[in-house]
Amino acid sequence: MRNFCLPNYIGPFTVTVLQGCRNYCAFYLWPLPENEEGNQFMSCLQLILAKLKSMERVTRVLVHLSKENTVPQCAQFVQSVTGHFTDRHKDQVQVGCCLDDNRFIVYEQCEGRGGAGVVLKRASFCPLKHLSKPEAAALPVEVRKRGVDVGVAVLLQSADRRLLLTRRASGLRIFPNVWVPPGGHVELDEKLLDAGLRELREETGLKLNPGDISSQLLGLWESVYPPMLSRGLPQRHHIVTYMLLHTSLTHLELQAALQPEPAEVSGCVWVDTDIVKAIVSAVDGAEDPETLPPNLPQTVSVTEVFPDGTLGVSALPLSVLCNRAPADGEDVERVSTGTKFALELWLQTLELQKQHSVCEEGRRRTGALIWQQPHSLRVAAGTNVTLICNITAMTVQCNSVLWLLKQQTDGLSVYNNSVSEVISVPGDYEMTDKACLLHISRTTLADTGIFYCALNNIGMIELGNGTTLTVSGEHTHCSDTDNVALFTKHRHCWVYL
Repeated sequence: MRNFCLPNYIGPFTVTVLQGCRNYCAFYLWPLPENEEGNQFMSCLQLILAKLKSMERVTRVLVHLSKENTVPQCAQFVQSVTGHFTDRHKDQVQVGCCLDDNRFIVYEQCEGRGGAGVVLKRASFCPLKHLSKPEAAALPVEVRKRGVDVGVAVLLQSADRRLLLTRRASGLRIFPNVWVPPGGHVELDEKLLDAGLRELREETGLKLNPGDISSQLLGLWESVYPPMLSRGLPQRHHIVTYMLLHTSLTHLELQAALQPEPAEVSGCVWVDTDIVKAIVSAVDGAEDPETLPPNLPQTVSVTEVFPDGTLGVSALPLSVLCNRAPADGEDVERVSTGTKFALELWLQTLELQKQHSVCEEGRRRTGALIWQQPHSLRVAAGTNVTLICNITAMTVQCNSVLWLLKQQTDGLSVYNNSVSEVISVPGDYEMTDKACLLHISRTTLADTGIFYCALNNIGMIELGNGTTLTVSGEHTHCSDTDNVALFTKHRHCWVYL
């Protein structure tokens, strides 16, 4: 409540303004005098109301959308953010994002605002993808006016490559008993990293300084609760920003410092890459039977958090972490669908780090640096694809380049051993750059795999970081058989720039 006194008005007068939820009510004495002083009062009142309007503050950080260079607009609760940037049949799109003036702005990557793009994804069964107009109209007004909230979730990677997952307390309103990384809402005037560190501290007791970690934004997940229409109409709508934090501490050192908040966390577990791969392979919404790799343990050690804050240890069946979201009925203890998305992105970063290390080692040995782009590509069958490899070399002995294809069934094979090109360099120690493009026309399902650009240096093969190509849809038969490559049946050509 704010009181404003108008001393110039004849007689006692006070304007009382109730401020809250962006609504203001003014109460003043009547009648107004019909003279110059009355006019002055009205002018003063208008100035007061204008001032209060300018003092109006945002109470939550909400998602705003910008498409085709338009002014960012607040996203509507019933609006699918992913669907705003792609057609309704797709569930993933590359976008840009930024946190600006307490607005989380998601925009088309092509707008040229700088910075690398990030993956935005929703579940195939996302309620807002399938919500009908009558169902949207049936939502309570207070729900429809909520907008889309912003959350941050932290994938904390220890020095020995373990990730921390927490089980949400059973008393929480949304996603109880579901395994997720530590996280929560972004508060006003907070940066994403600061919000992630705060939530990590509040939920787990782990206090990390920004200067002691490195961080990167992994991806954006469109989260809706309940997660399926079969469990009721949507009540909450978030865009969750998944952040990867690297720390120099081992998971045992971090485990010793754990002090979880029992009101929010009922359990903690550290998972390695093998367990993460098993979790990710249990795709929510898929119909194939659930099977666990035989080489994995049957149970994992979990830190149980009791209501009084004390900790214990229990053995949790690994199958629980690999549970899938049931299509109907009550939910089960499982890893959330959004978390699986983030874990898959984490595995991709590890693979890129591994491949980059191979590239760096090759550069140190031979003076060649091989870098491919894009890192991954998903296309429909029949689409023409171009893969790019940039090669920086300073030795004339690096005289042969070829493409290799790695597939699950055939292993690593030569994509085309009939083409052998010499990379010309001006001198023994002068660096030169070459861009090598591989064109694949009318892709088929058999093209799915990891393509490696390889540099042959006197019998020593140096590989690039690889490009994962996924081809989906009906098999497209080739009408011509010219230039059929060894081990494969694709048309192709090389182009040197």
